[in-house]
Amino acid sequence: METNRRITRSGVLLRVLILAAFTVTITAQKPAPEVFTLTVPNGPILTRLNASVTLPCELSPIFNVEPLEVRWYRSENSNSPALLYKDHKIQETPVDPRYRGRVSLTGGLERGNVSLTLERVTLEDRGEYVCHVSNERWYEKANVSMNVTGSAPVLSVASGGGGQVNVTCSSEGWSPQPKLTWRNKEETEIKNEQVLFTSGAWKEAFIVTLVLSLVLLSALSTVVCILLKHRDQMKLEQNKSETKLLFKGTENSQEKRPVKEGINLEDWHQVKAFKENITMDENTAHSDIRVTQEGKTAQYIKEKETIKSSIQRHPHVLANQSFGSEQHYWEVKVRDETVDKAVGDCGQLSWYVGVARDNAKRTSTVPVTPLHGFWTLFYEEGKGFHVNTDPPTSVHVREDLSMVGVFLDCENQSLSFYNVDTESHICTLCNVVTSHKFLPVFSPGQHPITILNEN
Repeated sequence: METNRRITRSGVLLRVLILAAFTVTITAQKPAPEVFTLTVPNGPILTRLNASVTLPCELSPIFNVEPLEVRWYRSENSNSPALLYKDHKIQETPVDPRYRGRVSLTGGLERGNVSLTLERVTLEDRGEYVCHVSNERWYEKANVSMNVTGSAPVLSVASGGGGQVNVTCSSEGWSPQPKLTWRNKEETEIKNEQVLFTSGAWKEAFIVTLVLSLVLLSALSTVVCILLKHRDQMKLEQNKSETKLLFKGTENSQEKRPVKEGINLEDWHQVKAFKENITMDENTAHSDIRVTQEGKTAQYIKEKETIKSSIQRHPHVLANQSFGSEQHYWEVKVRDETVDKAVGDCGQLSWYVGVARDNAKRTSTVPVTPLHGFWTLFYEEGKGFHVNTDPPTSVHVREDLSMVGVFLDCENQSLSFYNVDTESHICTLCNVVTSHKFLPVFSPGQHPITILNEN
């Protein structure tokens, strides 16, 4: 009797397994519809130079597209596609060599998504693309347009002689070209025949007293304003004697600091009055960075035992202090000729200083850019100076710069850098906006850098 029961139970279980397998087989072999349509955006896709962009394209009804052929090509070149998928894999030929290694299907073919992702966008990539999907009996295609916007604007100021100031605003790679307008402080448009618009860049505007109001369409980037100022020693001495500061204080305090309404970012003597006592937090240092002198100096060390998993973090250290309001200034010694000669064989002289959001990710896979919570001035021997926009923006600074001043104005959302050696303004990053606090960041590269707290 017991044996019969076991046989009966085994038979029931076997029938259930067979039924389940049959059901799975039927589901897996469900044929794709003979007729389908493609869904793409109504308007053009906007992207920036050197960025990654996805051109959306989905099938309706949704089904597994893996057995089908997917072809992405420029409308004028169907025989040499940017990407060809057939026989369950992406084909090496025939494809346009300009796209080799830069394209992929990232939407999920099993979900009916055949979207194309394009890496390292160039100006040549702009235009109309065709998404073509076909099976043995039916095909459908749809057009997706892509526009490429230009680089972030760079403002520079330099003496033009004869009491004039040359102001240059340049930006490259716009398509279509934007409209350029200069206005004075009364919001009146300035029309100057010497303002040129050449090769996607704005050049040579001459204004004696300038207050700029510049608005550019740029939904996907941090707007960076660069103000460059070159002063000779005579003008520096004159400014020292004529500068008037506005102060604030209390009855119980002798501390005097300029109020923000009176700050002239190009006057190093004004911003220096906001100097803070800054120290480095050794707990935030990369394992190859040693913090010494009571948190004043950071130095890169090349010891084998320090090469750990943390090598995947960016090689910098944060400050103990954080700021979310008012104005703050600190100075960093980035170069010492005596030390440079002593450690000259360690590698190239390089460093960066600036600020980071307190919630910024510090792994090396996250770029040190404003988009990811970093605003910095970089120097690399042989390549010079730049601010960390995406792509980087070069700034003109003398190679022998040894001390950098950093001024964070939380109220006006700007970060400025100064050449302490010449007591002059280097550049200002505008639109430094965040709901979090900022921490000073220091990267010594192969040479030590030191915070200077003495006045």
